[in-house]
Amino acid sequence: MCCDTSRKSQGHHWKAKQEKAELAIKEEKQKADLAVKEGQKRKRAQEEKWKAEQEKWKAERAIKEARLKRMRALEEKWIATEEEGLKRITTGDRNTSDIKIVSGSAGDDFPSGWIATTYRRASGEWVGKPDCYWFSPSRNICFRGKKYAMTFIAILKEPSVDGDEDKAAKVFKARGHKFS
Repeated sequence: MCCDTSRKSQGHHWKAKQEKAELAIKEEKQKADLAVKEGQKRKRAQEEKWKAEQEKWKAERAIKEARLKRMRALEEKWIATEEEGLKRITTGDRNTSDIKIVSGSAGDDFPSGWIATTYRRASGEWVGKPDCYWFSPSRNICFRGKKYAMTFIAILKEPSVDGDEDKAAKVFKARGHKFS
C-alpha cells in the first residue's frame, strides 16, 4: 500500500502541476488576446487619424485651389483692365472725370461775353465738389479762380493792352500768373 499512496500522491501532484500549467497557459492566452485587441485598437486609432489627416489635406487643397482660381480671375481682370486703359491712351478715347452742371453768363462782375461753367467732380478725394471755370470771350482762355479772371480783366483794361486778349495773356504770364 505504500506504493499506492505514493502513486496517488504522485498522481495528485502531477494533476496539480498540470492544472497549474493549464492555468498559466490560459493566462498567457488571455494576455495575448488582450495584446492583440490593444494592437487592433491602436491600429484602428491610427487609421482614423490618417483618415482625418487625409480629409484635412483634401480640404486645405480645395481651399488653396479656390484661392488660386480667384487670384487667376483677378489677374485676368487686371490684365483686361490694363489693356483697356492702354487702348484708351493710344486711341485718345478718354472719359471726362467731371460732370458739367451749369454753363452761362459769368455774372455782373464780368464784362459781357465771359462764360462761367461749373463741373461736379466724379472721382478723386473730393468727389461731388463743384469746380467753377471762367472763360474769356474771344480767345476762350480758361481761368480756374475768379481772382485770376478778375486780374486778367484788369490787365485787359490797361491802356498798353487796350482790350487785346493776346497781349493781355503775355502780360498776365509775365507778371507770374498761371493759366489753369
